[in-house]
Order: sequence, then structure tokens, then C-alpha cells
Amino acid sequence: MHDNIDIITRKIKMRGASREEIAEYFRGLSKYIHDDKRFYGTDWVVELGDEKPCVLGSIMLMEVDITFSASRECLEALLADFRLKFMRAGG
Repeated sequence: MHDNIDIITRKIKMRGASREEIAEYFRGLSKYIHDDKRFYGTDWVVELGDEKPCVLGSIMLMEVDITFSASRECLEALLADFRLKFMRAGG
């Protein structure tokens, strides 16, 4: 990443997609990967936590913490693309 750009970090919890599915998505975007936990793009870094169960009423979903770090502009685009890719519809 560029040294003169302010880096923003945003952490989200992702439910409804497996860690492997999320990791596969970032493998396709990354220039470098460290231990299948940290994914490096040209101007961003994403770190995936471990999968853990999350109980919502009578439903149990797997949850993954994802930490995004990038410049504001890059972060907004990266998050928008990620959310579009992993958009789930209820029914």
C-alpha cells in the first residue's frame, strides 16, 4: 500500500457463507496470500478469522470475522464488490 494514504480498517461479521467460500473469493483477487488468513491486494489487506457458530433464535449459522484495511476509496469499492458477491436473499 502507499505510504502517504490514510488507511482505514473496518471489521465485519459475515454469516451465511463458509470461510472456505470467502477465502476462495479473496484468493482470486489477491496478489499475495499468507497462511490462507491474510490476503494482500494492490492497495488493500483482508484478514479472515476462523469460522465459529452463531446462534440466532433457533437458527445456527457459521460466522467469520473479516477485517478490511485500505484507503477510504479503495475500501468502499472493495466492500461494495464483496457485499454484492455475497448478497443472500431470504425467503
